[in-house]
Amino acid sequence: MNQEQHPEALVDGAWYWVEIETWAGEQANVAPACYDAESNAWYSRRFSGISTRYLKVLEPCVRPPQAGQAYRLLRTGEDRIEANDEFLKEDGTTWVRDPAGIFVGMPYHRALLPCRRRIG
Repeated sequence: MNQEQHPEALVDGAWYWVEIETWAGEQANVAPACYDAESNAWYSRRFSGISTRYLKVLEPCVRPPQAGQAYRLLRTGEDRIEANDEFLKEDGTTWVRDPAGIFVGMPYHRALLPCRRRIG
């Protein structure tokens, strides 16, 4: 199941098992990840914001991560930023809350850094 072969097969916000591209000699890196259609990127506890072109979609997860351990990305035009939401730092791997709270209550917009909300 590759997004380029079956783009309609990927569901926004759904969890899939994915294999991340590896370099010569590295062991295959398989992890559950959540697909974000707006950015065409994947998010997981192991990585953040990897483009579909750098991984192989294996199959849908039968069971998503346990509640309280999972996140979903905020959606432009649907979500307002809450105090506990986390923004992806510019390093591309670390998530942090807005310490000053200046964005709380604002509508989320794709011009902002990716933002996630804990599920459960």
